[in-house]
Amino acid sequence: MVGIASCLRVPPARVYAHAVERVDRWAPLSGLVFAVLFGVGSGIWVFEQPARAADDQEVLSFFQDTSDQILVGGTISLLSLVFLVWFGALLRERLQTVLPAGHGVALVAFAGTLLMAAVGLAAETINMAAALSSEDGQLTGAAAQIYFDLTYAFGAHAAAIAMAMVALPIGVSSIRAGGVVPQPAGWVAVALGLAMLTPAILNRSAFLILYTVAVLLTGALSFHLWRSIRARADRG
Repeated sequence: MVGIASCLRVPPARVYAHAVERVDRWAPLSGLVFAVLFGVGSGIWVFEQPARAADDQEVLSFFQDTSDQILVGGTISLLSLVFLVWFGALLRERLQTVLPAGHGVALVAFAGTLLMAAVGLAAETINMAAALSSEDGQLTGAAAQIYFDLTYAFGAHAAAIAMAMVALPIGVSSIRAGGVVPQPAGWVAVALGLAMLTPAILNRSAFLILYTVAVLLTGALSFHLWRSIRARADRG
């Protein structure tokens, strides 16, 4: 009873401040949470996805055979986008601290994360809509091909542009001004961003590799920011 009474006497402002401090401490790991959730959600079904040139019947069979995996994986991926936007906001703040005042690079990177979330939302929901139609027995081969093409356009072509908008500002700022990652990692980010703007994204295998690298680098960057912030706090 004494312990409970002591807790009740704690000023609400102190409780709020403590809660905010704990959230701020772990917030940089939002990018790592995104990478894990998105990787798991996509991995549930993406390896069953047919090639871009697949015919209507093959695409229809894909949605019919993997509808449950698409719905489960899509739900997990949609949840991951919340953490992506959160991480994008933190990344913008971090870039603004290491770049000259008035520099637009931080805003470009943040816009890139928002665009990634938008095209991810579109790709996942369209894919899930096809899976739902398949489970209801209402999906035809022609409709399946349309769903498939839309998902591919959002999830591959549009997503690649969005990823480049994030990777290039991070890489260039780190090479020129000692940004959010060490200089060698900055060169990797630049190379990844440029690759996302090439015809390599039209090849499914190449794009899956680039996609995987981008997600892994997001998780690594998130962990790096968390460690650097913790180190500064410990020194303080």
